[in-house]
Amino acid sequence: MPGTEGTVPFGISVPGGTPASVVMRLNTAFNEAHGRSADAPASCSNSASSRSAARRRHYAAVLASEIAKWRKVIKESKIPPPS
Repeated sequence: MPGTEGTVPFGISVPGGTPASVVMRLNTAFNEAHGRSADAPASCSNSASSRSAARRRHYAAVLASEIAKWRKVIKESKIPPPS
């Protein structure tokens, strides 16, 4: 359909203020589990599961962009909040 897009950002999120040591421990555990998974596509092994600070910033920017985009769609469409 013209004018449509589809993306699926993937990542693990934690509450703001989570200590960096906890984030890195969770990230290490996720990467280890992800690397052992037979179900994990090879294309994912070097993308979202990186310890790189640049990739974490990129993921945060993607999420912020998606939130802003969908907030606008919901507001302009007058979609009511769930009851």
